[in-house]
Amino acid sequence: MTLQTPQSPQSALDMRHDLGKYLRSLRRRAGLTGVQLAEILGCHPSKISRIELGTTIPSPADVRAWCMHTGASDEAEDLAARAASVEVAYSTYRSTQRAGGLLRLQQEGVTELSERTRRWQAYESRVLPGILQTVAYASAILEVTAQRIDQPDNVEAAARARFALRRILDGPATFAYLIEEHVLREPLAGPEVMREQAEQLIADSRRANVSIGIVPMSPGGGPRVRHATENFTIFDETMVRVQLIPGRFTVTAPGDVAEYRAAFELLSSMAVYGDEARALIRDAMT
Repeated sequence: MTLQTPQSPQSALDMRHDLGKYLRSLRRRAGLTGVQLAEILGCHPSKISRIELGTTIPSPADVRAWCMHTGASDEAEDLAARAASVEVAYSTYRSTQRAGGLLRLQQEGVTELSERTRRWQAYESRVLPGILQTVAYASAILEVTAQRIDQPDNVEAAARARFALRRILDGPATFAYLIEEHVLREPLAGPEVMREQAEQLIADSRRANVSIGIVPMSPGGGPRVRHATENFTIFDETMVRVQLIPGRFTVTAPGDVAEYRAAFELLSSMAVYGDEARALIRDAMT
């Protein structure tokens, strides 16, 4: 069985070009020239050309009008969401790190989004989810990051800022986390740190509003199936943040969000929960 996961995220420039190409295909399918569509939409023909070439990003209103007049009204909201997010879809860590280092990056995690989200669903294939990390485990992870980006300062403060986000676990939201078993078995820190992290993870798994599923490895130690290659978090089933090594990719188009929701559901069916999950955590980390 093969897991069908969303395609790897594109750069913002690629997204802009792809949106323009698709809008051009809608125009052509409707049998309209660029001049004709411009007349219908009440704009200069050069704007149509710039949109189709990807040099200008259309507004959501532009996209809705484009779809209405090219016989694609059923695609209007999905494409409008793509247009709205194309400029902000990809934000690299580099700009944040230059502005304030690792501490600034962690503080940005405590945002209005984290406060207002009522249903979190996250898949993790590299390290434990940030909200579930102890200060010591987070410090070990951030130390590696600091060395990679040549930002050695603020590791301890950044780890404590990450730990502070745990307060939302005491709020009204529900949390569903899926973690690959090999993440538990990766010795990212010393034995004492890993044991402390295991105990906290087990305690979190007993919270009424937290579900922790472990996706087991095959008996031979490899992946049971081909899993998703990128980490992602779904916020209230309306937005997805995909975590890459150099940055984050935000998805808001309904069709794309639905793909990640389907991937999460399939991964959920492969995971173990409750006592079985806690036994795996103890075996792997203590």
